[in-house]
Amino acid sequence: MTHRHILHNCSANQAAEAAACPRMRVNGWATGRRLAFIVLFSLAGGMLIQHSQVRAQSAEVNQVKAAYLYNFAKFVEWPAEAYRAADDPAIICAVGDDRTGEILQQAVSGKKANGRRVEARYPRTPRDMRSCHVLFIGYSEKGRISDVLHDLENSHVLTVGQTDQFIPLGGMINLTQNNGRIELEIDPETAEAAGLKISSRLLVVAHLAGNANRAGGAR
Repeated sequence: MTHRHILHNCSANQAAEAAACPRMRVNGWATGRRLAFIVLFSLAGGMLIQHSQVRAQSAEVNQVKAAYLYNFAKFVEWPAEAYRAADDPAIICAVGDDRTGEILQQAVSGKKANGRRVEARYPRTPRDMRSCHVLFIGYSEKGRISDVLHDLENSHVLTVGQTDQFIPLGGMINLTQNNGRIELEIDPETAEAAGLKISSRLLVVAHLAGNANRAGGAR
């Protein structure tokens, strides 16, 4: 199910820096179910990104990805056992994409997601990866996707990738580029199997994979 909704007219760089970007523009409104739109809170508490797709200029792709990763920490619910203590941080990790990781680390400094402080990390071992709540696997690790996902079995890690085979290999969220825009592909059943609950407000702006797509789209 393809959704065409509202695009934020801020640059991704502004989003990553939590700048105020109040103006919106409309692209491709449709009727019925497609008229529904999502409001995703970005890196600033008061700034809104309204979209099903974010325009990704070549110099801004890393900032857009970092903004998405932060939002995933806000629109996904983890089971209690994913945290050792009430004050544990929400940990967002990046492997195989140092530039996105650097931007993410700067962008989430001092930020919170669902009441928890957010930390960005660069895991080096399978054990490190299992301590993440969100794990982004970049292009340079695309040859190891199967191994990484295997190492994360029976964990509560939300896996995010950016290759065509990421979802078929068992990943949960894929960031795809289509005509200069970054779009979301989500397999909610894989996430649920790991004990994760993805908000319907996020699912409604995504292309759903697996049985969820065949059942008719967003929940």
